[in-house]
Amino acid sequence: MNDLLKIYGFKIIRNHGGTWGIPLIGQILAKRFPYYGLFTIVLAQKK
Repeated sequence: MNDLLKIYGFKIIRNHGGTWGIPLIGQILAKRFPYYGLFTIVLAQKK
C-alpha cells in the first residue's frame, strides 16, 4: 500500500498495525511490526 500511495504522490506519515489475533501480545506485536498484522492503517498526506 505504501508503494502505491507514493506512486500517486502521497507522503507516508505513519503506519499503524492492527492486532495479530493473539490475545495480549497481539497488540504489542502490531505496534512493533505494523506490516504483518491482520490489517494496516496508513496515514498519508498529498504532496
